[in-house]
Amino acid sequence: SRLIKSSIYTIIGNFPGRLCYLYSDALAVSDSIDDIFRFDFAPVCFSPDHFMTVSKFAKYALAPENPWNLDLGAALRHEFSVEIPADWPLWNGGMFTFSAEAEQFFDRWNANTRRILHSEYWLSRDQTSLIATVFQMNMHDNKTIPSEFNWLVRHSGRWNSRTNFDERGFSYDGKKIHVMHFIPGFDSSYGDTSVREWTQVRQLLETDIEK
Repeated sequence: SRLIKSSIYTIIGNFPGRLCYLYSDALAVSDSIDDIFRFDFAPVCFSPDHFMTVSKFAKYALAPENPWNLDLGAALRHEFSVEIPADWPLWNGGMFTFSAEAEQFFDRWNANTRRILHSEYWLSRDQTSLIATVFQMNMHDNKTIPSEFNWLVRHSGRWNSRTNFDERGFSYDGKKIHVMHFIPGFDSSYGDTSVREWTQVRQLLETDIEK
């Protein structure tokens, strides 16, 4: 799936307009999800992680036995010759929009992903290679899609305790949430009935089907 995601442009071929990639652990929960296509300020656009930075992501990106002592910045500098601030907020690769002009980006992302797939020192492949690609292509200051279009459920303690749910769907601070993203391996695994948000998503989608 990592190689498919990072080469999706090649798989699809020529296409008009703009498309949205949504990973299998992310679910559209809003009838206005198409609003995501309003955010077209670059050939490819991502949504930021609510909480994760380069330094915090190190333990998910690097194997315990690695030459960089869990210093992700040093590892990326060694592998990809990029300087990345430790406090740079990650972009999440589970949802993004793209146009036909994004070919160069996907070529680079796929090549970077293939490179670390063959290394024993890395745990996260496409997310780590995404960081490298963004900085190699000088995209790190680009605008991002608002988080409500890729709401990461894993941060339940910090964020989702304040996520509201009713018959109209999900919201946070008065903003409608359009995509609920359940990330396996954290505290929000897809299909986990012990997670409050998963039960609510099922309730919402089952109600829509009945209508």
